[in-house]
Amino acid sequence: MDIQDVMEKWLYANVGAAVLVSEHVKKTVDALVEKGADTVKKHPDTFDSIRLTVDGTMEDVREQADKLRGSELVQSLTKLTQEQRDLLRGMIDEADLKAKSKDFADKVGQGLRDVADLAQEKARKKADEACDENSGKHPSDAPEPGSGKEADEQAVADDENHTT
Repeated sequence: MDIQDVMEKWLYANVGAAVLVSEHVKKTVDALVEKGADTVKKHPDTFDSIRLTVDGTMEDVREQADKLRGSELVQSLTKLTQEQRDLLRGMIDEADLKAKSKDFADKVGQGLRDVADLAQEKARKKADEACDENSGKHPSDAPEPGSGKEADEQAVADDENHTT
């Protein structure tokens, strides 16, 4: 099979996928329109309340936009030169990048904490299994290494237990 055949099949596959998606979207939209029309016919009061809610929300948005247009901040921004606006855009972009970087760092940090927790849990399970297989003593019950005379005495006692 040469490259032309592969490219031709790839092109046909993409065209076929586009047609399938288009048909599916059309069917879905038609079904949604039909259900919406049925709902409006059967429950006109529900439709009216939705329409009033949307109209009220749109009016609130318009009022907020009008207040913002008249604000000192917007008036100050309209007085900026092109160079000042470009500098401001750069500062905003930099602030956005820092915020995204912090979010990413937070997610990575949480991921690392999760991995450390999983590793600790796995080690704990492994220690529990070793305890069950051995004499019933848990490795965490042993004294800290290098704790002097007690450690030496414990090591001798452990050796005697394992040899008998």
